[in-house]
Amino acid sequence: MSSRHLFSLPLEMLWNVIQLLDPMDLSNARQSCKQLRTYCDHPSNWTSITLAPLPSSSPLGLWNLSALQPILQPHLTLIKTIKIWGVRDNIIRYLLTSCGDLENLTICSWVTLSDHAFSKQLTIPLSLRTLRLNGQQHFTSLDAATFAKLISNCPRLEEVYVTNCKIHIQAEALLDGVSLGGESLKSLVMATKRTWSSHHVTRLFQLCSSLKYLALLSDPSDTMDLSLASAMNHMPSALEKDVQYIQEREIKEFDNIIVYST
Repeated sequence: MSSRHLFSLPLEMLWNVIQLLDPMDLSNARQSCKQLRTYCDHPSNWTSITLAPLPSSSPLGLWNLSALQPILQPHLTLIKTIKIWGVRDNIIRYLLTSCGDLENLTICSWVTLSDHAFSKQLTIPLSLRTLRLNGQQHFTSLDAATFAKLISNCPRLEEVYVTNCKIHIQAEALLDGVSLGGESLKSLVMATKRTWSSHHVTRLFQLCSSLKYLALLSDPSDTMDLSLASAMNHMPSALEKDVQYIQEREIKEFDNIIVYST
């Protein structure tokens, strides 16, 4: 359909069509004419975006920075929420560095994810409120100290989910890092329980005064995409406990634990 025929449509219909486009299609469409660019660049199209990997972007289905930058660059100040598949460390660095008002970041898949994805962002406070890492069993070499510094460097961060990926956050290293921040953290879900004790759990709630619940999952394949109540019903050997009454033997006996603060 030519631009002439496209703009013969009622404006409401044209707007509905534009809203169905993904970021890549919007990026291509905005280059066709000035009038269409006005529609494609509307802030409502860029406040919350989903970035699936291009099948042809790489043999591994990963985003290349050279492909992503032209799509996002004109809209960086508008973006509040990003859900992305197929990232490299440099892609995460670009998103955190360039999207200054980014509040919600969900990373769904990668090949490897390391400290290099986050370490360069630890000197500048970030606007993140929610961070989700769901790696579909992919490898993660994210150090607990770096992870803790990231939490501390996000003064507005409320929810952190690290699930369905091969990562274990060492308790002492995490606690040492969040002692410098984490005041806004309300929920923390981690696919790790190997190094945790009741002392660590209690101390975390003391350090993070706003923390309402902590979920420690022994199996990295467990997922918390469901609500907490629904997730607990799907977990074998699961325990729900008030932080004031959790005991050491319970940490050892149960595979998956959700600790609440009253």
